Amino acid sequence: MQTTTPHIISNIRLNDDPTPRHYTAEICTLTKQGEKKTYTAVAQEFQLLYAGTQGEFRHYQMNIKDRFYLNERYNIIQKLNKAQKLGLTIAKINDQLEFATNPHFKFIKITNPQTIRDTWQTVRPEILEMHPDLNTMADNFDQQLKDENIQQLYQNDNFFNFFFADIFQQKIKKGEELETNKIVADAIERIAIPIIETRKVVTSDDPETQITVNLSAEMDADHSKFPLNELTAFLGKLPATPGSQQALRLKYSGVYQVDTDKGIITQGSLNYTFSIGEFYEKTTIINYTVA
Repeated sequence: MQTTTPHIISNIRLNDDPTPRHYTAEICTLTKQGEKKTYTAVAQEFQLLYAGTQGEFRHYQMNIKDRFYLNERYNIIQKLNKAQKLGLTIAKINDQLEFATNPHFKFIKITNPQTIRDTWQTVRPEILEMHPDLNTMADNFDQQLKDENIQQLYQNDNFFNFFFADIFQQKIKKGEELETNKIVADAIERIAIPIIETRKVVTSDDPETQITVNLSAEMDADHSKFPLNELTAFLGKLPATPGSQQALRLKYSGVYQVDTDKGIITQGSLNYTFSIGEFYEKTTIINYTVA
């Protein structure tokens, strides 16, 4: 941790007003492997409600109002293909979620797992009626939603890890760099990669009411869960010359815009790219804003 301007300290207040707040969000991924390019973008409108504090945890309810796919021009796709229809159907399990966070607004756990499982039981036969060949996928979901697995499923979600920012109600010096360890799920194909994220509070045009938090990151190659074997196996599937050295790179940048008067993040934006030489590149973009 490095400090450049220690004389200015900000304690970012976290809003505890039970009035619902409305958001829009987009999660986009672009994968390039050789000549093949795959683009997926899902947008959603949702409401977040602070539901009070119980013990050490703050509780929030998230209700999805709408969810749709976007094309590369960010227009709503009206005619969905099979995979998109399936994706929206499965996503219904996330229509009503309840979260517990710590006082800094860091996601700790899902508190309504049974609601999620009940919704899945109504969605499951609908999926299998449309696609009888998806029994294996349905069985995998059954396993993921069991008590021993469901918390990890949501804790590993990249959107929730970004949305619940973990920056409130703690003294942060402007210009100070704070490091936090994270794991990016599905960073390359289905491979999760540990990173060290650095956050830096910078001065805004009106520092009395607005604070900007800039994000950067590097891969944590020394982490006990760094997937060297999985990455080596994946590299073996790429059309690289056997024995050649292909660099794994990460470009990572993000920002939170915080309204300190209201105690909320008004806008969050994150953009990161993992690449392997010239053979593979995957970019993820996450944006959300108060509507």
